[in-house]
Amino acid sequence: MEKHADAGATQTLTHTHIQTQHAEVAENSKKNNYSDSDKLEYNCVHGYVSPRKIIYKCSDNKWIKWRGEKCSFKRCKLPEDILNGHYTIESGRNFVFGMIISIYFSSYQMMNDTRTCQDGGWDIQLLNYQLPACEVEGFTDFEELIRYGHKRKDRKKSAASRISMYLQCSKHTIPIDINGFTCEGEQLINVDILFGHPGIVSPYKPGHILVFRCTDVNLKMHGQRTIECLSNGKWDHPYPICGVSKKCGPPPHVNNADTVEMTKKECNTGERVEYMCFNKYTLDSHPAFSKYLTCQQGEWRGNIKCLMPCSVTVGEMDERGIELAFADQQKMFAPHDDHITFKCQRGKVSVGFALRQKCNDGVITLPVCA
Repeated sequence: MEKHADAGATQTLTHTHIQTQHAEVAENSKKNNYSDSDKLEYNCVHGYVSPRKIIYKCSDNKWIKWRGEKCSFKRCKLPEDILNGHYTIESGRNFVFGMIISIYFSSYQMMNDTRTCQDGGWDIQLLNYQLPACEVEGFTDFEELIRYGHKRKDRKKSAASRISMYLQCSKHTIPIDINGFTCEGEQLINVDILFGHPGIVSPYKPGHILVFRCTDVNLKMHGQRTIECLSNGKWDHPYPICGVSKKCGPPPHVNNADTVEMTKKECNTGERVEYMCFNKYTLDSHPAFSKYLTCQQGEWRGNIKCLMPCSVTVGEMDERGIELAFADQQKMFAPHDDHITFKCQRGKVSVGFALRQKCNDGVITLPVCA
């Protein structure tokens, strides 16, 4: 790094760019000379991603990391449960860029195949073997067939109440009444409950209505003034928030999760966005976490954490002299808090940990047989 400055002038610096692992300088940031407070942006190379933009800032004749995290392998969503089939891990782990899995169909005339985790996700769209479907009569929300093993929800309406029914396609279709749900109270942010019907205190059963007002006449309400508890135990709108109007940008990236609905470029104070963990990842349900982020005065607030599943390869099991306990159990991974049961390979005995192990946020202890 060389310094070029005239007496009494602002320093202009000529920099050699910082080498950042698995990242390269963004074209719009490249130039010959940089001044104090200039910023240098980096983009992750093919197959890698960073949760936040990597930015270095020029300060006192040197580069200082200003924002961002390291670039790591891009993840693919865990494959969906394969109807009438299963998959095994051929190479790689943790479902990141370059990992290969094999697809097997056991009892149907289907061609086995492989899938590779690429930059934009899995390279091949897997089609499940199609089983018979169930016909549905007498329900209001849909007329199409329900696939075997799948559920659909229908809402029957009457003058007295709204009752949600679940239908499951199997040998017998059984409707289940879930009218017993209640809605949970939410945090009041600069609002009061003006009145409610039948009251303002919980429990809030389906059909319960709450009306809100701001605690200060100078504040603006963001959200719906009147909300209603639905029969599925959820409010038809989140609690409103009162405050000075400040907008938030688009919802932020959350590791191993995606938004349930299409996102907007701008959100008003009081709006919240629901996230859903990728397939086989588990939402952390401890009190500090939830599945929502809420826009509050220009900032997204809330904590979402998706706990990782555990994966096991054939190579790892062979190194430890173990195999899956059940011949028909094609369980090469387990979601958080679930178990995998192993057994010793023929002629070997256990010399290490218990043969039934529990997954804890992507970590599982493998037993050893010798």
